[in-house]
Amino acid sequence: MVEFSAKAYDEHNIIITDEDTDFEWYADEGTITDDGTFEETEAGSYYVTAEYEGVASDPTTVTVEKCSLTISIEGEGSETKLGEGEHDFDYGEEIDLEAEPEPEEWWEFSGWKGDVPEGEEENKEITITMDDNKDVVAHFKPKYQIYGRF
Repeated sequence: MVEFSAKAYDEHNIIITDEDTDFEWYADEGTITDDGTFEETEAGSYYVTAEYEGVASDPTTVTVEKCSLTISIEGEGSETKLGEGEHDFDYGEEIDLEAEPEPEEWWEFSGWKGDVPEGEEENKEITITMDDNKDVVAHFKPKYQIYGRF
């Protein structure tokens, strides 16, 4: 979401209005509200203009970029929905992840680290909202510790 503001001046360079709701707002694509809030989540370039009493501003370019989710693994296991690596998503998209130890007989999931929703660090299944670039790490630990002398 991008919030625009505008000011209109008279011929003597005196501000007539700076109330955003006094303007007509236009976007070539996407949604812009009466108060100049541009809401578009799909990656791309968009043009926004403001108009007051028939006089339009020059267009402003708004570029919406993809958000990157980097998934890493520590120990023996995998993320079963997307897999390890970097993945790109539109802003606001909700992404489901699931951690799975491999092999399950010897390894267990011990938690997520990084940009994980608060309180979900210990859940095998989580949902990430892509509102920025994010990094998550799925941690796995051995189920058994072998002690003794050989």
